[in-house]
Amino acid sequence: MVEVAERTVGRPPYLVRLVGWIMLLILYYVQVYLFVFVLAKYLNGLYVFWFIWFVPALLYVLYAFYDKKVKKMIYADNDVAIWEVWFTCGLYIVPYVITVAMIFGKVAHKLTKDNVLEINTLIYTMCITPWLLILLLQLAICPSYQKPVLSLSIFAALNIFDGIEMLKIILMQNEGNYDIDGELEICIVFFACLCFLVSPLGLIRNKFVGNGEVKQRKGMSMLLIPLEIIGINFSFLVLRLALWHKSEAPLFIAKNTLAIVTGGIEFFHLKAEM
Repeated sequence: MVEVAERTVGRPPYLVRLVGWIMLLILYYVQVYLFVFVLAKYLNGLYVFWFIWFVPALLYVLYAFYDKKVKKMIYADNDVAIWEVWFTCGLYIVPYVITVAMIFGKVAHKLTKDNVLEINTLIYTMCITPWLLILLLQLAICPSYQKPVLSLSIFAALNIFDGIEMLKIILMQNEGNYDIDGELEICIVFFACLCFLVSPLGLIRNKFVGNGEVKQRKGMSMLLIPLEIIGINFSFLVLRLALWHKSEAPLFIAKNTLAIVTGGIEFFHLKAEM
C-alpha cells in the first residue's frame, strides 16, 4: 500500500484534492459509458458488459490510494510507492487500447456522413484519456514532485493526442470524400494503439529519488527512447506523408520530426554517458 507522505508543505487543500478525484471519476465514468454505448449500439447489446474491463483500474485506485484509517485519498511519496501509480495506468490503458482497437476494427467503417454526432462524440471520448493521465499523476503523486510530474505527463498526453489525431483521419474520410486503403487503415490503428501503450510506459524512465528530485533511469531510457522514436514519431511521420494529399497535418508532421531529432540526441547523449 502507498504510505502517507510526511511532508505537508505545498499540499493543496483537502477539498481541492477531493474535487480533483471526483472530476477524475466523472471523466472515467463518462468515457467508459460512451465506449460501451457505441459498442452496444453498433455491434451487440451484450457489449453493455464491456465496462468490466475498466473495473480493475478503479478498484486498484481505491486499494492503493485510499487510507481507511484517515478516511481520505493519500499520496505516493517515494519511488517504490509511485510504481503503484504506473500499475494503475497500465490497468487502465490496456482495456482502453483493446476498446479502441475493437471500435476501429468493427464499428468505424459503419459511421458515415450521417453519423457526424457519433464521430465527434467518439473523438472527444478518446480525448478524455490524456486528461485522466494528467489528473491521476497530479492527484496521486506527492506535490513535492509536482513540477517534474506535470511536465512528464504533458509530454505523454501530447503523444496520446497525436495518436488520436491519426485515428481521426479514419473517422473523417467519409466526410472528407476520400478513401484510405484497408492496409493503411490497419497500420494507422496498430501504430495509434502502440502509441497509447508506449506513451504512459515512457513515464517509468524516471526515478523519484526524494526531495522533489527526479532522475532518469539510463538503462530503461536506452530501451524506451528508440521504441518511442520508431513506434510513435517515425511511424506517424511516414503515415502522414503517405496521407499528405488527404489530410493536412503540417503541425503534427513538424512535431513528429522534432521528436525524432530530440529523441535521437537524447539517446546518443545517454549512450555516451554509459
